[in-house]
Amino acid sequence: MPSSTRTAPPTPTSSSASPRRTAFHLTREGHRALEDADAAVAACLTELGSHLDADEAEAAVRGLEVADKAIRRHREAGVR
Repeated sequence: MPSSTRTAPPTPTSSSASPRRTAFHLTREGHRALEDADAAVAACLTELGSHLDADEAEAAVRGLEVADKAIRRHREAGVR
C-alpha cells in the first residue's frame, strides 16, 4: 500500500465504564483487518479440528469456551 494511503493506528481512549479499559475506534480498514484475522483463526482451528474425531472436536470447542470464560472473568476482576 503506498504510504500516502496509509492511515494512522487506532487511537486508544479511556472507557467511561472502567479507567483500565481501553476503547479503540477503528477505521473501515481496521474492521476489515480484524475480520480477516478472525477468519484466519477460524480456518486454523478448523484445520486442527479436522484431526480429531467428533467427540474430541466437541471437547476442544468446549475447552476454548471455558478458556474464554476464564479470560473474561480475569479481566473483569482487574487482575494483572
